[in-house]
Amino acid sequence: MMKPYRIVKTIDLLDAKIEEMPDRCFFNEGASAEDIMDFEVDLGIDLPLSYKIFLNNYDGDLTISPYGESKDKMVKSGTFISHSKQ
Repeated sequence: MMKPYRIVKTIDLLDAKIEEMPDRCFFNEGASAEDIMDFEVDLGIDLPLSYKIFLNNYDGDLTISPYGESKDKMVKSGTFISHSKQ
């Protein structure tokens, strides 16, 4: 089981990568604790604490283009597909 401090370190590394490559890393704003609990109830499952912490920070969508394409270019070409809730 991943200890919560390890996911915090991972999130710190992701934040650094997002800051380093803002045009290539895309995350949605984090989910609320209520949304996460509702999701667990809807599915009848208990998510691991580390995943709940991750969702609280980033609720979906990560794209890192290996070719250096911007998000706009990937959307136009169809290689960027969002799975976020609208």
